[in-house]
Amino acid sequence: MHTRWMKLQPLNIGPTLARLTLTFGLLVWGSFTADEVHAAAPNSFEVAITIDDLPWASIGQGPLPDDVPGATDQLLAHLTTRAVLATGYVNCDRVGPGAPVLKKWLAAKMTLGNHQAAHDNINKVKESVYIAGIRRCHSMLTELMGTPAHTYRYPFLYYGQGAEKRDRIHRLLTTEFSYRIARVTVDNHEWLLARYYGEALKKGDTKRSAEIGNYYIQHVRAAMENAQTLAKQNIGRAVSHILLLHANTLARDHLGRLLDALAQDGAVFVSVEKALADPVYGMSNRFEGFGGINWLYRVTPETPVTSWEDASMAEIQARFGLE
Repeated sequence: MHTRWMKLQPLNIGPTLARLTLTFGLLVWGSFTADEVHAAAPNSFEVAITIDDLPWASIGQGPLPDDVPGATDQLLAHLTTRAVLATGYVNCDRVGPGAPVLKKWLAAKMTLGNHQAAHDNINKVKESVYIAGIRRCHSMLTELMGTPAHTYRYPFLYYGQGAEKRDRIHRLLTTEFSYRIARVTVDNHEWLLARYYGEALKKGDTKRSAEIGNYYIQHVRAAMENAQTLAKQNIGRAVSHILLLHANTLARDHLGRLLDALAQDGAVFVSVEKALADPVYGMSNRFEGFGGINWLYRVTPETPVTSWEDASMAEIQARFGLE
């Protein structure tokens, strides 16, 4: 979320991947091996859907809806009607009394993860403040669910600058709290599109909001394609992917269309726990810098380079940033 990306060098991601001509009806989440997935359909791929900043993304993603619980019902309906089990990552300091939004997620049989209580930037706040936010959210989610959350996602995808700090926080998360870290292989800028979308809705500009809604689907599909290319280039094989989205008005209005488009491209939707069983997520984090880059760059032996993220950010800003 937000401005994670550094300015990096170009990388040619090659021609567009071939699209499937078969339209999938209802893809049922389940447990498949990688071999079974690729045998099921040509060009199929596993992807877990994760949605950050619960109860609702409130910073830099457009105005809050008037009825957040109602908006949550709409968002969740996109998932439940397609039998897609997602994980929502919670900023616990933003949860209201009684946690009505989180209870809706649990009633829909979705899972919740810790996203640090205040969505603090690990590179800017004191380490003690950041850790206190982990503990607060851990305690709140444990009380709500009756059992601890199993996964943690770093806000901004910042792991801590410098190997010593990065590794110290990681040890705390994985030993004291027994968390699996919810890495991300499919990062994108839908949070920025959500800002422009929310502004268009507020102004009643239906033409612009419809254009942004269509572009949202195009953009995330391109991010998925980029991740598949990176996996083959950096890991040498297809991996089980984890897609990062946010609880925002774009997801409320267009998540269903996005899921259908990804399914048509070959997506088999799996849980984040199943995706994390892929050995790629057990590889060493080699990146010591500031940026919130995705996992497929972090495991490479050299400083990660990319052009898709920079180019797509520039395109979004040029297309929608100025009216």
